[in-house]
Amino acid sequence: MLQKGPLTYLFGHNKLKLLRFFFYNPDSYISFREIARRTKISQKKLEEELKEAKKYEVILEDEENGEAVYTLNRGIPVFEGLERVVFELGEPFFREMADKVERVGDVQAVILQGVFVERSEDRIDMCLIVDNVDKKKLTAFVRTVEAELGTEVRYTLMSTDEFVYRREMFDRFVWNLIENGQKRVLFDRIGIEEEKNS
Repeated sequence: MLQKGPLTYLFGHNKLKLLRFFFYNPDSYISFREIARRTKISQKKLEEELKEAKKYEVILEDEENGEAVYTLNRGIPVFEGLERVVFELGEPFFREMADKVERVGDVQAVILQGVFVERSEDRIDMCLIVDNVDKKKLTAFVRTVEAELGTEVRYTLMSTDEFVYRREMFDRFVWNLIENGQKRVLFDRIGIEEEKNS
């Protein structure tokens, strides 16, 4: 999932993914192999990005058990301002996400909260209401989104029947999703927004 938008232009796609990853893991020392696995940046490109980041002291390198590990330099003067910028997802990201998620099955609704709207107190980041789901495509989709965001995405999956039943039974989890005023609804083919406003 290639994020297109002003931030991609300003930073470059791989740099943006790398910055997000380190901002979500600010106190961790992480190996090259783990960074590559979680960001899905190719080895060659990652080597180039880390070399440049070390040159400008955005990323610091250390060693653990004979292996190079990397961490974010939280002492850089622009740290706080940069953090706000890299977490701005923007409309191009959500349009691309909407396009990709439709491939996982018969998608009825996708509700985003948590990491997508900068609400760390939410229990989950994404609720997918999907029938005839393709589990492999779903896993691939989630991994791709995680690589873009730089962090794990906590999600739940329901069929339409399960969602409707739980909504009608006034299930607390479902109604918290519906009534969360800071959520973002990526798809709504079952009247979630109508339910909230009724």
